[in-house]
Amino acid sequence: IHSVNMTKERVQHPRQPDGEPPAPANDNSKIGKGCKRSTNETIIKFSDRLADLKSYKEKHGHLDMRQSGDKSLADFCENVRYARKHLTKDRMASLDALGFEWIANRSRKSFSQRVEDLRAFKKEHGHVNVRPCDDEGLARFCKNIRQARSNPGKDGPVKFTEDHIASLNSLGFDWKLPKGTVTPFEKRINDLILYKQKYGHVNVKRREDKSLAGFCTNIKHTYINPEKPGSKLTDDRVASLNALGFDWTTKIRNYNSFEDRIEQLKAYKEKHGQLSVTRNEDKSLAEFCSNIRLARKNARKKGRVKVTNDRIASLD
Repeated sequence: IHSVNMTKERVQHPRQPDGEPPAPANDNSKIGKGCKRSTNETIIKFSDRLADLKSYKEKHGHLDMRQSGDKSLADFCENVRYARKHLTKDRMASLDALGFEWIANRSRKSFSQRVEDLRAFKKEHGHVNVRPCDDEGLARFCKNIRQARSNPGKDGPVKFTEDHIASLNSLGFDWKLPKGTVTPFEKRINDLILYKQKYGHVNVKRREDKSLAGFCTNIKHTYINPEKPGSKLTDDRVASLNALGFDWTTKIRNYNSFEDRIEQLKAYKEKHGQLSVTRNEDKSLAEFCSNIRLARKNARKKGRVKVTNDRIASLD
Protein backbone atom coordinates (compact mmCIF):
# COMPACT_ATOMS: atom_id res chain seq x y z
CA ILE A 1 0.00 0.00 0.00
CA HIS A 2 1.45 3.28 -1.10
CA SER A 3 1.46 6.38 1.04
CA VAL A 4 0.89 9.58 -0.87
CA ASN A 5 1.14 13.29 -0.33
CA MET A 6 -2.62 13.47 -0.02
CA THR A 7 -5.04 16.14 -1.20
CA LYS A 8 -8.68 16.29 -0.17
CA GLU A 9 -9.56 14.63 -3.47
CA ARG A 10 -7.12 11.79 -2.87
CA VAL A 11 -8.67 10.77 0.47
CA GLN A 12 -11.55 9.02 -1.31
CA HIS A 13 -9.39 7.23 -3.86
CA PRO A 14 -8.59 3.51 -3.59
CA ARG A 15 -4.92 2.77 -3.01
CA GLN A 16 -2.93 0.82 -5.57
CA PRO A 17 -1.17 -2.43 -4.55
CA ASP A 18 2.58 -2.12 -4.25
CA GLY A 19 4.33 -2.72 -7.53
CA GLU A 20 1.41 -1.65 -9.73
CA PRO A 21 1.48 1.72 -11.48
CA PRO A 22 -1.25 4.19 -10.63
CA ALA A 23 -4.25 4.33 -12.97
CA PRO A 24 -3.87 6.70 -15.93
CA ALA A 25 -5.00 10.26 -15.36
CA ASN A 26 -7.95 9.90 -17.78
CA ASP A 27 -9.06 6.51 -16.40
CA ASN A 28 -11.62 7.11 -13.68
CA SER A 29 -13.11 3.62 -13.72
CA LYS A 30 -11.56 2.72 -10.36
CA ILE A 31 -12.06 6.06 -8.65
CA GLY A 32 -14.98 6.95 -6.40
CA LYS A 33 -17.95 8.33 -8.24
CA GLY A 34 -17.73 12.05 -8.82
CA CYS A 35 -13.98 12.16 -8.11
CA LYS A 36 -11.18 13.05 -10.47
CA ARG A 37 -7.59 11.99 -10.03
CA SER A 38 -5.09 14.79 -9.52
CA THR A 39 -2.40 14.77 -12.23
CA ASN A 40 0.33 16.27 -10.03
CA GLU A 41 0.25 13.74 -7.14
CA THR A 42 3.58 12.30 -6.04
CA ILE A 43 3.60 8.59 -5.15
CA ILE A 44 5.92 7.88 -2.22
CA LYS A 45 7.07 4.31 -1.64
CA PHE A 46 6.40 2.50 1.61
CA SER A 47 10.14 2.06 2.17
CA ASP A 48 10.62 5.82 1.89
CA ARG A 49 7.89 6.44 4.45
CA LEU A 50 9.47 3.90 6.76
CA ALA A 51 12.77 5.74 6.46
CA ASP A 52 10.97 9.01 7.28
CA LEU A 53 9.50 7.44 10.41
CA LYS A 54 12.91 6.13 11.49
CA SER A 55 14.43 9.59 11.07
CA TYR A 56 11.57 11.19 13.00
CA LYS A 57 11.94 8.74 15.89
CA GLU A 58 15.73 9.18 16.03
CA LYS A 59 15.20 12.92 16.32
CA HIS A 60 12.19 13.04 18.67
CA GLY A 61 12.26 9.68 20.48
CA HIS A 62 8.65 8.78 19.60
CA LEU A 63 6.21 8.44 16.70
CA ASP A 64 3.47 10.74 17.97
CA MET A 65 2.74 12.64 14.79
CA ARG A 66 0.02 14.89 16.24
CA GLN A 67 2.51 17.72 16.82
CA SER A 68 5.01 16.77 14.15
CA GLY A 69 4.10 19.52 11.68
CA ASP A 70 4.44 16.97 8.87
CA LYS A 71 0.88 16.51 7.63
CA SER A 72 1.94 14.13 4.88
CA LEU A 73 3.68 11.76 7.30
CA ALA A 74 0.81 12.07 9.80
CA ASP A 75 -1.64 11.16 7.02
CA PHE A 76 0.49 8.14 6.16
CA CYS A 77 0.22 6.93 9.77
CA GLU A 78 -3.56 7.32 9.73
CA ASN A 79 -3.83 5.51 6.38
CA VAL A 80 -1.61 2.64 7.44
CA ARG A 81 -3.73 2.11 10.56
CA TYR A 82 -6.87 2.09 8.46
CA ALA A 83 -5.33 -0.38 5.97
CA ARG A 84 -3.71 -2.63 8.59
CA LYS A 85 -5.62 -5.77 7.58
CA HIS A 86 -4.35 -5.35 4.02
CA LEU A 87 -0.67 -4.94 4.94
CA THR A 88 1.84 -7.73 4.46
CA LYS A 89 3.43 -9.35 7.51
CA ASP A 90 6.81 -7.86 6.57
CA ARG A 91 5.40 -4.32 6.54
CA MET A 92 3.62 -4.79 9.84
CA ALA A 93 6.81 -6.21 11.35
CA SER A 94 8.86 -3.25 10.14
CA LEU A 95 6.39 -0.84 11.74
CA ASP A 96 6.24 -2.86 14.95
CA ALA A 97 10.03 -2.69 15.15
CA LEU A 98 9.73 1.09 15.32
CA GLY A 99 7.16 0.91 18.11
CA PHE A 100 4.35 2.07 15.84
CA GLU A 101 1.03 2.63 17.67
CA TRP A 102 -1.70 0.83 15.73
CA ILE A 103 -4.48 2.29 17.84
CA ALA A 104 -4.32 6.06 17.69
CA ASN A 105 -5.28 7.49 21.06
CA ARG A 106 -5.73 11.24 20.72
CA SER A 107 -5.24 11.80 24.43
CA ARG A 108 -2.32 9.40 24.92
CA LYS A 109 0.94 10.93 25.93
CA SER A 110 4.29 9.72 24.64
CA PHE A 111 6.68 7.78 26.89
CA SER A 112 8.98 10.80 27.23
CA GLN A 113 6.01 12.96 28.26
CA ARG A 114 5.05 10.43 30.93
CA VAL A 115 8.61 10.41 32.26
CA GLU A 116 8.44 14.20 32.57
CA ASP A 117 5.10 13.85 34.39
CA LEU A 118 6.71 11.40 36.83
CA ARG A 119 9.65 13.75 37.35
CA ALA A 120 7.26 16.59 38.20
CA PHE A 121 5.28 14.28 40.50
CA LYS A 122 8.44 13.26 42.35
CA LYS A 123 9.47 16.89 42.76
CA GLU A 124 6.14 17.63 44.44
CA HIS A 125 5.61 14.42 46.45
CA GLY A 126 9.10 13.03 46.97
CA HIS A 127 8.30 9.66 45.34
CA VAL A 128 6.80 8.15 42.18
CA ASN A 129 4.21 5.79 43.72
CA VAL A 130 1.32 7.42 41.87
CA ARG A 131 -2.21 6.62 43.05
CA PRO A 132 -5.33 6.93 40.87
CA CYS A 133 -6.61 9.68 43.17
CA ASP A 134 -3.36 11.61 42.50
CA ASP A 135 -3.40 11.31 38.70
CA GLU A 136 -5.54 8.61 37.11
CA GLY A 137 -3.78 8.69 33.72
CA LEU A 138 -0.28 8.62 35.21
CA ALA A 139 -1.23 5.85 37.67
CA ARG A 140 -2.56 3.78 34.77
CA PHE A 141 0.70 4.32 32.87
CA CYS A 142 2.71 3.09 35.89
CA LYS A 143 0.50 0.01 36.18
CA ASN A 144 0.83 -0.77 32.47
CA ILE A 145 4.60 -0.31 32.49
CA ARG A 146 4.99 -2.74 35.40
CA GLN A 147 2.79 -5.30 33.66
CA ALA A 148 4.68 -4.87 30.39
CA ARG A 149 8.01 -5.57 32.07
CA SER A 150 6.74 -8.57 34.04
CA ASN A 151 5.16 -10.02 30.86
CA PRO A 152 7.66 -9.16 28.09
CA GLY A 153 6.20 -11.69 25.64
CA LYS A 154 2.67 -10.30 25.71
CA ASP A 155 1.29 -7.46 23.63
CA GLY A 156 0.07 -4.59 25.75
CA PRO A 157 -0.62 -0.85 25.71
CA VAL A 158 3.02 -0.06 26.56
CA LYS A 159 6.18 -1.13 24.74
CA PHE A 160 9.55 -0.02 26.06
CA THR A 161 13.27 -0.49 25.61
CA GLU A 162 16.26 -0.76 27.93
CA ASP A 163 16.68 3.01 27.62
CA HIS A 164 13.11 3.47 28.86
CA ILE A 165 13.84 1.19 31.82
CA ALA A 166 16.98 3.20 32.64
CA SER A 167 15.07 6.50 32.54
CA LEU A 168 12.49 5.14 34.99
CA ASN A 169 15.17 3.62 37.24
CA SER A 170 16.82 7.05 37.49
CA LEU A 171 13.58 8.32 39.08
CA GLY A 172 13.54 5.50 41.64
CA PHE A 173 10.60 3.77 39.94
CA ASP A 174 9.36 0.77 41.97
CA TRP A 175 8.89 -2.12 39.54
CA LYS A 176 7.56 -4.55 42.12
CA LEU A 177 4.89 -2.35 43.65
CA PRO A 178 2.03 -4.84 44.18
CA LYS A 179 -1.63 -4.21 43.54
CA GLY A 180 -3.23 -2.45 46.48
CA THR A 181 0.09 -1.55 48.04
CA VAL A 182 -0.31 0.00 51.48
CA THR A 183 0.97 3.54 51.49
CA PRO A 184 3.59 4.05 54.26
CA PHE A 185 2.20 5.52 57.48
CA GLU A 186 4.54 8.52 57.24
CA LYS A 187 3.18 9.31 53.77
CA ARG A 188 -0.36 9.18 55.14
CA ILE A 189 0.60 11.61 57.89
CA ASN A 190 1.93 14.00 55.24
CA ASP A 191 -1.32 13.60 53.28
CA LEU A 192 -3.30 14.47 56.42
CA ILE A 193 -1.11 17.53 57.03
CA LEU A 194 -1.82 18.77 53.49
CA TYR A 195 -5.50 18.00 53.93
CA LYS A 196 -5.62 19.99 57.18
CA GLN A 197 -3.85 22.94 55.55
CA LYS A 198 -6.55 22.98 52.87
CA TYR A 199 -9.68 22.25 54.94
CA GLY A 200 -8.69 23.16 58.50
CA HIS A 201 -9.44 19.69 59.91
CA VAL A 202 -8.66 16.00 59.35
CA ASN A 203 -12.20 14.59 59.12
CA VAL A 204 -11.59 13.33 55.59
CA LYS A 205 -14.63 12.89 53.35
CA ARG A 206 -14.65 10.09 50.77
CA ARG A 207 -15.75 12.46 48.03
CA GLU A 208 -12.62 14.53 48.66
CA ASP A 209 -10.07 11.70 48.94
CA LYS A 210 -11.43 8.16 48.89
CA SER A 211 -8.06 6.54 49.67
CA LEU A 212 -7.22 8.82 52.60
CA ALA A 213 -10.74 8.50 54.02
CA GLY A 214 -10.33 4.72 53.91
CA PHE A 215 -7.06 5.03 55.81
CA CYS A 216 -8.75 7.07 58.55
CA THR A 217 -11.58 4.54 58.88
CA ASN A 218 -9.13 1.63 59.07
CA ILE A 219 -6.96 3.38 61.65
CA LYS A 220 -10.01 3.95 63.87
CA HIS A 221 -11.01 0.30 63.61
CA THR A 222 -7.44 -0.67 64.55
CA TYR A 223 -7.55 1.68 67.54
CA ILE A 224 -10.84 0.15 68.74
CA ASN A 225 -9.63 -3.43 68.17
CA PRO A 226 -5.95 -3.44 69.18
CA GLU A 227 -5.95 -7.22 69.65
CA LYS A 228 -6.86 -7.79 66.02
CA PRO A 229 -4.04 -9.59 64.09
CA GLY A 230 -2.07 -7.30 61.81
CA SER A 231 -2.67 -4.15 63.84
CA LYS A 232 0.35 -1.82 63.75
CA LEU A 233 -0.83 1.20 65.69
CA THR A 234 2.01 2.07 68.05
CA ASP A 235 2.02 4.79 70.70
CA ASP A 236 4.21 6.95 68.45
CA ARG A 237 1.70 6.68 65.61
CA VAL A 238 -1.20 7.55 67.91
CA ALA A 239 0.78 10.57 69.14
CA SER A 240 1.48 11.76 65.57
CA LEU A 241 -2.24 11.54 64.75
CA ASN A 242 -3.22 13.28 67.99
CA ALA A 243 -0.85 16.12 67.11
CA LEU A 244 -3.00 16.73 64.00
CA GLY A 245 -6.19 16.75 66.05
CA PHE A 246 -7.29 13.36 64.73
CA ASP A 247 -10.85 12.61 65.89
CA TRP A 248 -10.92 9.08 67.26
CA THR A 249 -14.57 9.39 68.29
CA THR A 250 -15.92 10.12 64.83
CA LYS A 251 -18.79 7.75 64.16
CA ILE A 252 -17.79 4.77 62.08
CA ARG A 253 -19.88 1.91 60.89
CA ASN A 254 -20.63 -0.40 63.81
CA TYR A 255 -20.76 -4.11 63.07
CA ASN A 256 -22.94 -5.59 65.82
CA SER A 257 -22.73 -9.29 66.59
CA PHE A 258 -25.88 -11.42 66.76
CA GLU A 259 -25.58 -11.45 70.55
CA ASP A 260 -25.43 -7.63 70.56
CA ARG A 261 -28.62 -7.53 68.53
CA ILE A 262 -30.38 -9.88 70.96
CA GLU A 263 -29.48 -7.54 73.86
CA GLN A 264 -30.73 -4.55 71.87
CA LEU A 265 -34.02 -6.32 71.17
CA LYS A 266 -34.40 -7.16 74.89
CA ALA A 267 -33.87 -3.51 75.80
CA TYR A 268 -36.34 -2.43 73.10
CA LYS A 269 -39.01 -4.85 74.43
CA GLU A 270 -38.53 -3.66 78.00
CA LYS A 271 -39.13 -0.11 76.82
CA HIS A 272 -41.94 -0.63 74.28
CA GLY A 273 -43.50 -3.94 75.31
CA GLN A 274 -43.20 -5.40 71.81
CA LEU A 275 -40.61 -6.09 69.07
CA SER A 276 -42.12 -4.34 66.04
CA VAL A 277 -39.11 -2.12 65.53
CA THR A 278 -39.68 0.75 63.10
CA ARG A 279 -37.00 2.55 61.09
CA ASN A 280 -37.99 5.84 62.70
CA GLU A 281 -37.14 4.43 66.14
CA ASP A 282 -33.95 2.52 65.28
CA LYS A 283 -33.00 2.21 61.64
CA SER A 284 -30.12 -0.22 62.22
CA LEU A 285 -32.12 -2.57 64.47
CA ALA A 286 -35.11 -2.45 62.12
CA GLU A 287 -32.85 -3.50 59.22
CA PHE A 288 -31.53 -6.39 61.33
CA CYS A 289 -35.08 -7.61 61.98
CA SER A 290 -35.91 -7.35 58.27
CA ASN A 291 -32.74 -9.24 57.32
CA ILE A 292 -33.31 -11.98 59.89
CA ARG A 293 -36.85 -12.60 58.62
CA LEU A 294 -35.65 -12.67 55.04
CA ALA A 295 -32.80 -15.03 55.95
CA ARG A 296 -35.18 -17.53 57.60
CA LYS A 297 -37.58 -17.34 54.68
CA ASN A 298 -34.77 -18.04 52.20
CA ALA A 299 -32.68 -20.41 54.29
CA ARG A 300 -30.98 -21.95 51.26
CA LYS A 301 -29.72 -18.65 49.92
CA LYS A 302 -26.57 -16.99 51.16
CA GLY A 303 -27.15 -13.67 52.83
CA ARG A 304 -25.77 -11.16 55.33
CA VAL A 305 -27.36 -13.00 58.28
CA LYS A 306 -26.92 -16.69 59.14
CA VAL A 307 -29.89 -18.24 60.94
CA THR A 308 -29.22 -21.36 63.03
CA ASN A 309 -31.69 -23.27 65.20
CA ASP A 310 -30.10 -21.77 68.32
CA ARG A 311 -30.55 -18.25 66.96
CA ILE A 312 -34.17 -18.94 66.05
CA ALA A 313 -34.77 -20.23 69.58
CA SER A 314 -33.26 -17.10 71.17
CA LEU A 315 -35.46 -14.87 69.03
CA ASP A 316 -38.59 -16.98 69.75
